[in-house]
Amino acid sequence: MVSSMDCASCHQQIFKNWNQSMHRQSFTNRIYQDSHKDEPLEWCLNCHAPLKTTSNVMEEKRFLEEEGVSCITCHVRNQKILTSKKKEGNSLTHSYTVVTVMNQEEFCGNCHQFNWPTRKSFINTNKNIVYSDIPMQNTLGEYKISKLKKTRNCQSCHLFRNSLKSHTFPGGHNKTYLEDSFFVTLERASQDNFKLIIKTNEIAHSFPTGDLFRSMRIRILTPKEYLIKEWILNKEFIPNEDNLDKPPKILVADTSFPPPNENGESIKEFLFRYSHNETELKFELYMDYLNATSHLHGSVPLSDSLLLFKKGELTIPPISPNKG
Repeated sequence: MVSSMDCASCHQQIFKNWNQSMHRQSFTNRIYQDSHKDEPLEWCLNCHAPLKTTSNVMEEKRFLEEEGVSCITCHVRNQKILTSKKKEGNSLTHSYTVVTVMNQEEFCGNCHQFNWPTRKSFINTNKNIVYSDIPMQNTLGEYKISKLKKTRNCQSCHLFRNSLKSHTFPGGHNKTYLEDSFFVTLERASQDNFKLIIKTNEIAHSFPTGDLFRSMRIRILTPKEYLIKEWILNKEFIPNEDNLDKPPKILVADTSFPPPNENGESIKEFLFRYSHNETELKFELYMDYLNATSHLHGSVPLSDSLLLFKKGELTIPPISPNKG
């Protein structure tokens, strides 16, 4: 039980699913590698390549970093398998340690919920990290104020235990998963004024969530695919250049979808004008994984950093008799 490869012979489907997941690519994917090259902070590795040797020496290379968040990361301690509940019968292969939190959202929060390090920690990278009281990634916090909290947790939507999809961990990089997570409709307010309505479908946290540079791009286009308008949903930051005990960036705006309401959906409306005589318009939804600076100066191509996950046609409604 040194490498995840040691699990493959007995847990073939789970290993195959994990091996194609973003957990497997948490260290090797180009977006992370490009970002880490610019800011090579060791504390980033605690989630992206969390396994270390028993040495106390600061290491540039983590143990099995190419496996990212691996089977060993979550399930092996002291040559025992961590499990959320006691296994029936006796195993000739494994000894188990019951860790009930593995069945709870807090287990995922170890990597998906953490505060900003202070600006001083970014400047003095050779000293111990000191964290501020402001979330840098707040996915677990968002989930906890979601109305869907009563019916599901992180594992329900991303782990798929006891199924053929077990340990696939679909999320913000999975086109099919994203496509099914949004409904798009069009309303007409007047002759030339329209309302694009987008609803999330059972996303139990804000969207986009996770990495602070992520954006969702929404585009409305003519039938010949000329752009009418684009909206960008994200978190906007400005640099903190004064207080060393605060984060290096300050949140100034958040246009992302908030956690869902009691109907399991979060709704945003986007107004635009269009004066041509058409019967339909087109829309496109994108995940953008980088900010503008990284797009301009980074090495990640658009094919890896911009994902078109949903598109379609929208019939233009007729003008209502009571609207001008």
